[in-house]
Amino acid sequence: MKFWPVKGNHQLQLGIEPERLEHDQNIKRTGYRHHRLDGSVATEVSFYSNGAFKRSNVTTGAFLQNIWTLKPNRLFDALVAGAGVRLDYNRKLDDSIVTPRFNISLMPAGIGGWTRLTAGIGWIPENVNLYMLTRPFDQTAIMKGFDRNGALNGVSFAHIFTIDQQKIFFPKITNISLGLEQKLPKNLNVQLNFLRKRESNGFFFDLDQTLTKERADKEQDPGIFPLVFQLKNGKTLTYDAAEIAVSKQLTFKNDSYDLFASYSRSSARSNAAGEYGLDTPVRYSHIAGRLGYDIPNRFVSWGIFETERLRGILLSYHLEYRDGLLYTISNDEGAQVGEFNGQRMPSYFSLNVRLGKNFSRTLGASRYKFQVRVSVENITNNDNATLINSNISSLAFMTLYGKYPRH
Repeated sequence: MKFWPVKGNHQLQLGIEPERLEHDQNIKRTGYRHHRLDGSVATEVSFYSNGAFKRSNVTTGAFLQNIWTLKPNRLFDALVAGAGVRLDYNRKLDDSIVTPRFNISLMPAGIGGWTRLTAGIGWIPENVNLYMLTRPFDQTAIMKGFDRNGALNGVSFAHIFTIDQQKIFFPKITNISLGLEQKLPKNLNVQLNFLRKRESNGFFFDLDQTLTKERADKEQDPGIFPLVFQLKNGKTLTYDAAEIAVSKQLTFKNDSYDLFASYSRSSARSNAAGEYGLDTPVRYSHIAGRLGYDIPNRFVSWGIFETERLRGILLSYHLEYRDGLLYTISNDEGAQVGEFNGQRMPSYFSLNVRLGKNFSRTLGASRYKFQVRVSVENITNNDNATLINSNISSLAFMTLYGKYPRH
């Protein structure tokens, strides 16, 4: 499709995607106890009411996008620009949102080698979790605290979750991306990428002091103090990531080599990096901090080497290094100590090596190819643990579990 007087081609795309979601839950929690190191009970959590319910939701998304491909001229060898708009509706929220997005891909003329520049900006609706929207229908947790002699320590706390449909609206995330791809001599390719995400109105359950006071004034049992958590717009997200990637392909006679390496630096923070839930044994006092996928440093490399001079020997590897996972320290009473996700486990390092040989055989009129391969995972036998004892009162504090040995 061509539009005068602008030279180039326009491609219009239009789509609609209706979807029905169902959350069918049948949970009957009884309760659990948190014991101190001396065996005494620090807290006891009991669940009341019915945890079996079923709720559905209908969402609809419609989009219109125009992709504009301009004809090459003395300024650029290629230029593709895109502009689009999307409409999303969520019946459970009883709200809709319109979000635009724009992108451009440019190959300048007169630059040695092969260069591509890309940029984009878009406002993306946040994926609304149906489990979060149905939490008020779930069971109610009541927490009791005990001293070391077994006596009840103050009042019990009831955790109540509520949603006011008139006070929430569709959250959205702003994405900005930049990219540079440069092809260099000898089949060397270099890429630079940057991604920025920002959100200021995401969903999270916040302890509402006004509702808590109103509910406490109506509570008939003086031994129970209700804590009312209301779903609000106000969760912030700050995510930045920069990456450099280098790849090289080489073919020499009957040999081929593929190499890739990338390094990324990123940061992810939020004022609600965790959440107050029914099944959390740790009592979080504040949940602002680093998100679980905050990995400041990550390096990945892989390579494939195949040579016919060694009769079809195939050698490949995959290497990954990254900073360790985050965790939150708690104490013997089950209470949070320090910043949420304030500590980091040891770094992860894994080197996997595979050695194979290709064979071919002719049987009758058919020719068959197969491969025999030997591989070693985590050849350096690094711990690469997935769990850690985060109880600062424990003698086994910071002991690692879930290790991934060489195999």
